[in-house]
Amino acid sequence: MRLGFIGFGEVTFELSTSLRQEGVEMIFIRDVMLNHPTFDCIVY
Repeated sequence: MRLGFIGFGEVTFELSTSLRQEGVEMIFIRDVMLNHPTFDCIVY
C-alpha cells in the first residue's frame, strides 16, 4: 500500500510511524516546513 499526506507536519510523522509498524510500505509527504531551518528535524 502507498499513502500520501500533504501539510500535516508533526501529525504526519506520528501517523506515518504507526502506519509503518502496521505494514504500510511507502508513505509520501509534502509540507512547507520540510526544508525549514528550525522545523525540518520534526517533519521528515
